Amino acid sequence: WSGFGSLAYVWRPYQVVRARRLNLPSGHNAPSKRQPK
Repeated sequence: WSGFGSLAYVWRPYQVVRARRLNLPSGHNAPSKRQPK
């Protein structure tokens, strides 16, 4: 699935950056809220 690969490619680093910014483990909060980079 090319879509799955693209989603994982974008989703993985997104969670890492998000976790670092929030100082919380990835998946702690729902990804429904978008935060400015």
